[in-house]
Amino acid sequence: MHRFPPTLLLGGRKPNNKVRYCYDKGDYESIRAKLKATDWEEMKGKKNVEEIWQTLKAHVQEAIEEHIPKKTTKENGPKGQKPRKPLWMNPQLMIKVKKKRQAFRRYLETQEGKDYQEFAKCRNQAKWEVRKAKREFEKLIAQQARTNPKAFYAYANSKLKTKAGVADLKREDGTYTESDAKKAEVLNNFFTSVFTKEDLTQLPSFDRREGLGILENLTITEKMVQEQFKKLKATKSPGPDGMHPRVLKEAQEELLRPFTILFNQSMADGKIPADWKIAQVSPIFKKGSKSQAGNYRPVSLTSIPCKMMEGIIRTALLEHMEPAFTDCQHGFLSGRSCMTQLLDTINIWTSLLDEGNAVDAVYLDFAKAFASVPHQRLLLKLEKYGVQGSVHSWVTDFLSESQQRVTLNGASSGWTTVSSGIPQGSVLGPILFVCYVNDMPDAVEGLLRIFADDTKVFSTANDQNDCQGLQRDLTALQQWANDWQLRFNAGKCKVMHLGKKNEEHDYHMQDGANQTTLEATTCEKDLGVHVDPTLKFSQHVRKTTNKANSILGMIRRTFDYMDKSMMNQLFKGLIRPILEYGNIIWSPSLKKDAMLIESIQRRATKMVPELKEKEYEDRLRALNLPSLTYRRLRGDLIEAYKLTHGMYNVDSETLLPKCKNDRTRGHQYKLEKRASRLDIRKNIFGLRVVGNWNSLPEYVVNAPSVNSFKGRLDRNLREHQYSIEFPLTTSSQDTQEVGGTNTQELRHKDPL
Repeated sequence: MHRFPPTLLLGGRKPNNKVRYCYDKGDYESIRAKLKATDWEEMKGKKNVEEIWQTLKAHVQEAIEEHIPKKTTKENGPKGQKPRKPLWMNPQLMIKVKKKRQAFRRYLETQEGKDYQEFAKCRNQAKWEVRKAKREFEKLIAQQARTNPKAFYAYANSKLKTKAGVADLKREDGTYTESDAKKAEVLNNFFTSVFTKEDLTQLPSFDRREGLGILENLTITEKMVQEQFKKLKATKSPGPDGMHPRVLKEAQEELLRPFTILFNQSMADGKIPADWKIAQVSPIFKKGSKSQAGNYRPVSLTSIPCKMMEGIIRTALLEHMEPAFTDCQHGFLSGRSCMTQLLDTINIWTSLLDEGNAVDAVYLDFAKAFASVPHQRLLLKLEKYGVQGSVHSWVTDFLSESQQRVTLNGASSGWTTVSSGIPQGSVLGPILFVCYVNDMPDAVEGLLRIFADDTKVFSTANDQNDCQGLQRDLTALQQWANDWQLRFNAGKCKVMHLGKKNEEHDYHMQDGANQTTLEATTCEKDLGVHVDPTLKFSQHVRKTTNKANSILGMIRRTFDYMDKSMMNQLFKGLIRPILEYGNIIWSPSLKKDAMLIESIQRRATKMVPELKEKEYEDRLRALNLPSLTYRRLRGDLIEAYKLTHGMYNVDSETLLPKCKNDRTRGHQYKLEKRASRLDIRKNIFGLRVVGNWNSLPEYVVNAPSVNSFKGRLDRNLREHQYSIEFPLTTSSQDTQEVGGTNTQELRHKDPL
C-alpha cells in the first residue's frame, strides 16, 4: 500500500472547494451491497427517461453520501495565509516535524543542554524522514510517469514560485479582468459569440446517399453497457450531475441492469435527461497572448452516463457510415490516424517531386469549426445518410437546448444556451463533425486530405493552368463552406511551395468582403509534425529536441534523487514519446539530425550519478534503454508489419506495394523495391523500410500479433539494441535481393 493518497498524485487539492469527496478512501464494498439490495425493477414503471434517471441518480447519490468520506479544505486567502504542505508530506513525517517543533520551543524556554540534545535528536529524525518521504514520493512519481504524467507536472509546478492558469483577460473596452468570476464571464461571452446563427430559410440540397442502409432504432444490450463500464477511467472528474467514474466502475455489476433500462428508455423516447444537457466548460490555453480570450479552447465536462450512451451510439453510427466515409478523411475512424494521413500525403508529394513536378499545398484553417456546426444542417445530412427514427430523434435532442457555463478555480459564469456546434470533450461530437464534412472532397477536382477539421488541398504547380486549377478548388471549398455555414479563417490559411522549379504563385481567398492573398509558409505544423518545403524535417528535429530538452531540465530541477530505475521510467514516460512521435514520417536522413536526437538520451543517462563516467553504450545497457537509432528502425518495421497484415484501413499497396517477383528467396510478405531519383524520395518510409523488412526471417514477419512481432524482432536484433551504428539496408546501393550477403547482417543465427 502506497503511503501517498492518489489525490496527491493527481494534482493535489482543488482550490476554493470547501467540501469534497475523498473517492480514494470510499467504502466500495458497502456501496455495492447497498446498490445490490435496491429493487431496480421499479424503474420499468416510470413514464419517461427523466423519471428513470432521477430514480437511478438518487440511489447512487445516497450511496455516495453514506459511504464516501468528505474532506473540508480552506479557500485561497490573502498572502499571509498559511502555505500548503508539500506534496510529499505524509502523516508519519508530520508527527516527526511536530515533535521537532515542540522540542525546539522547550529548549527556547529552558536553555538547558539536555533539552537542546533532545531537540537535535528530533531534528535529525525529521531530516531523515523528510529525505525518505521525498525519495519514496519521487519514486512513485517515476513509476506513474507513463500512465499518469499529470502527477509529474503537478510536482514540478509545486516547486515553482509562479502559477500557471488563466491570466487577466483584456475586455473589448481595453480594461482587464481582476477576479476569476469576471474572467469566467469574459471567456463564456467569447465562447458563445462564435456560435452560428443558422439560416433556416433555405437549406442546401443534399441527396440521399445510395448503398447505405437505414439506422432507425437501436436495442441496447447489457453487453454493450458493460463495454462502456470497462472503458471508464476512475481518475477522471465527475460531470455536473456528480456521478463519479470511480463509483460507477467499482459498482458496475450492480449498475449494469439499471443503466441498460435507462439507455433503452432514452433511445425509445428519443430524449435525454436534463442533467445530460449541462456542460461545465474549462478553458485550455492554446498559444499566443494569455490575455486574449480567443487564445483559449473550450473543453466541456459533461455527464459520465451521457458519455457512456454516446459511446454506444458512436459505435453504431461508425458501423452504419463505414461504406460512406471518404478515403480522404483520417480523423477518428478505425484503422486510420494522423500517421496514415501524413504517410499518404508525403508519399504523394515525394512521388510528384521525384517525377520533376512542382507542388503547391494549401493548409486550410476553419474558424472555430466544432463550435460553428449548425444543427439543422447536420441533422439534414444525417437523415440523408440513413440515420432516421429514434436514433435521429436522440441526436436531435442531444444537440438541442444545451446549457453551458465556464468554471475557473471554483468561480463560474452565468448559464448560456448552446445554439450551434458540438461539445468539445464529448464522445459523439467528433464523429458527428466527421459526418458533417464527409462530402467536402466532392467539391474539389484536385487532391485533398483531412483529419477532422485539419484540411489541406494540393496539386502540381508546373504552369499557370495547374495554379488556376488549385485556385478554383479554393474557391469551390469556400462556396461549400458558405453553403454549410462553416467559415475558413483566411488570415491563418497558408500555402507551401515545394520543388526547386516552383514559381511560387499567389493564391487568394475571401475574408468577408475582402480578398486575402495567402501567406507562404516555410514551416507548418501538420498534425504534430513540422513540415518544411525541403521535406528533410531538420526543423522538426530542432523543435522536438528543444522541447525534450526543456522537460529533461525540468526533471533535473524537480527531482532531488535519481537512480537507474527512476531515470528509465521517467525517460520512457515523459521524454521518449516526444522524440518518437511521428518518426516514421520524419526519420532523419542527415547524420547531424540523428546525432542531435541521440544527444537528448545521452544527456539523460548522464543524470544518473553512478553512470556519469561510463561510456554511452554502457550507460544504455545499465539502464536497459535501446538507442533511439535502433528504436526508429524498430518503429519502421512495426509499421510495416501493421500495413502488410491489414491492420490499417488504408490502401497499403500505394504505401508498401508487395513484390510481384516470386522467384527470389524470402518470406511471403516481401515488398517491391522502387527506384527513385531524389534523396527525399529515397528516405520516405515506403522506400527506406523495404530492404530491412525483406531481410527479416520468416518466423518474425509471420508473427500472429503485433506484440509477438515486437518480441521476435527484439530477439532477432538484440545485438544492435544499444548501438547507434549498425548495418542498415535502406539506401539503393546497399539494397540487394533477399538472400544476398548484406541482408544477412540483420539476421540472428538462432531464430528463437
